[in-house]
Amino acid sequence: GYTPTELCRLSVEDLIPAAMRQGHASMRRSALNSDDVVLRMRGGPFPVVRKDSSVIQADISLGLTSFEGQQMVVVSLADVTARMAAAEKQRRLEAELQQVGKMQALGTMASGVAHYFNNMLAVVMGNLEMLQGTSVSSDGVARPIHDMLSATRRAAELVRQILAFSRQGPSPRTVIDVADLVDEAVRMLRPVTAAGITISVHVIGSVPHSAGDSTQLHRVLV
Repeated sequence: GYTPTELCRLSVEDLIPAAMRQGHASMRRSALNSDDVVLRMRGGPFPVVRKDSSVIQADISLGLTSFEGQQMVVVSLADVTARMAAAEKQRRLEAELQQVGKMQALGTMASGVAHYFNNMLAVVMGNLEMLQGTSVSSDGVARPIHDMLSATRRAAELVRQILAFSRQGPSPRTVIDVADLVDEAVRMLRPVTAAGITISVHVIGSVPHSAGDSTQLHRVLV
């Protein structure tokens, strides 16, 4: 941002962020006493202050030479701010892609486990339903059988929700009872929510039905 004339009136430290000036002066003196023909700023890009007081990141190379009997330094400075921003954006995108991959793998695993668990629940539920219709159910165990069957049905419903949540591809558009869908999502979340976290739901008035993809809306809520 400086003109050559303006730049010649400045000291090197005028181009260094204020918090780094003292340390830079010491480093510069040490560099000038070095026998290296070419020096390069170590530690990666270096902050440089522009005329408008903004700070850019620059790669800096220093070459020692002599001119008319004086020791001089030839400076090569390249603004790499945009390159660093692009690299950081690329790093974030790669991290996001890795996370997406992990979530897809987790969804596939959850689907497989849910199917396997669903088969076991079907056996338990079938046996409990048969027990309800036998004389055993009248011998003081009718209530425990009923409670076990209710718990098994709730578990089966949770498995159904997991399968719907992990299903790939679009679901058919249907008429959605939004309030019921919210309640279903909360019932799914509460058992797996960390201790100390409370989920509070406040449904105001009559929530109208909506036409859409219930699985996708369920994912959004979760």
